[in-house]
Amino acid sequence: MIAHTPPGPVYTGDPIAIDANVTDYTGQVASVWLVYTPVGGPERNVTMTPRILPTGARVWSYTIPGQSSSGTVAYRIYAVDAQGNVASADFTVAVRARPSAPPLDIVPFVAVAVIAAIAVLAAVLYLRRRRRGSEPPTPPTKPMS
Repeated sequence: MIAHTPPGPVYTGDPIAIDANVTDYTGQVASVWLVYTPVGGPERNVTMTPRILPTGARVWSYTIPGQSSSGTVAYRIYAVDAQGNVASADFTVAVRARPSAPPLDIVPFVAVAVIAAIAVLAAVLYLRRRRRGSEPPTPPTKPMS
């Protein structure tokens, strides 16, 4: 028996983790493999590897590489027991285009830069006036007689 929940939609470039819980009434699963068709590519046949989860459950795993374009990845999981009995199940996963980053709104940055420039200019002018005000006045010159 093959128990597998397909992953939800993934974005282009993201790997697609496939885990299946495969059991046999005799308890002797001999091998599990995956046949998948990538978006716009030829069918591939790969062996899934057994893995023990922290809960102690045994799953069979394979990671399909990230897809370069959006579409659908179709795949079938096959399992064979020690007596040669075969089971299989078909699945698909949607691959969506990765959303682009939203455009950077430059207006707030320009506004902050303008305000900062005005503040610096005001400080410079204030310090110049203050410096002029603190200089001692020049004494008047006496006419020579």
